[in-house]
Amino acid sequence: MKRIARILLLAKQLSGIKDPRDIFSELKGKDMVFFDVETTGLRQHEHQITQIAAIRVRGEDLQSVDKFHKKIALTNKTQEQILKDKSKNDKEWTVSDSLKYTQYDNLKMPVTEENKSLEEFKAFCESSSAYLIAHNASFDLKMIGTRIGKIKSIGVHDTMMFARLFYIPALKALAAAGDEKAKITSAAMTSKSGKVSSALNAIAKGLGIDTSNAHTAMADVENTVKIFSEMTNYIEEKAEEFLSSDEYEQERQNAILKQREYDK
Repeated sequence: MKRIARILLLAKQLSGIKDPRDIFSELKGKDMVFFDVETTGLRQHEHQITQIAAIRVRGEDLQSVDKFHKKIALTNKTQEQILKDKSKNDKEWTVSDSLKYTQYDNLKMPVTEENKSLEEFKAFCESSSAYLIAHNASFDLKMIGTRIGKIKSIGVHDTMMFARLFYIPALKALAAAGDEKAKITSAAMTSKSGKVSSALNAIAKGLGIDTSNAHTAMADVENTVKIFSEMTNYIEEKAEEFLSSDEYEQERQNAILKQREYDK
């Protein structure tokens, strides 16, 4: 299945969008459903969704108007596969050990069957016209879509792609120009390899957002709303400073080329 990243973030004109405020204009005033899934792995036909969460917000002020969160029961097949995958390296490995990353066992909530939960999620999203927004939306929609098909929406917006193609280039340009906040934020987002990371937790760390409950679906959705708000506010504030910068344009073009290679 080819990645759907090309259609995200108004990607019909992706390479032609220099000013990210054009994207804000498209989203302005529209309802948005921020969502996230946690899974037992990355392969949509082999692995299972373990949590799904969403927050519907108003486009005017990003205020929450409704929430959705389901913890999904692990099938026998899933549990057997987890043990099979881990048994080669650790004979004492348990299903619970494998799910520690997603904090599955820490959620004190009832479990529901996967497809039932996804159909309820679909109804939640389609209860009113809205944009679907997620961090690495192509992965989440791939996991959901192979089970229940397409969810009707105004469109899809990917905050990870937004960070890669606009926010991080803006930070780099501003940091190069001496902006102290940009220097501190980008330094906090820089991985051990020296790259400014577009991962949700890296951006949250750079913005001083608590990530102690990371990989709990609802906590990740809440943080996606927060980073979306922080990124858009910062860009609105600093746009006139970085948009005319050669550094910004070069970083943006480099990011577009990297994304195209990644999407092939």
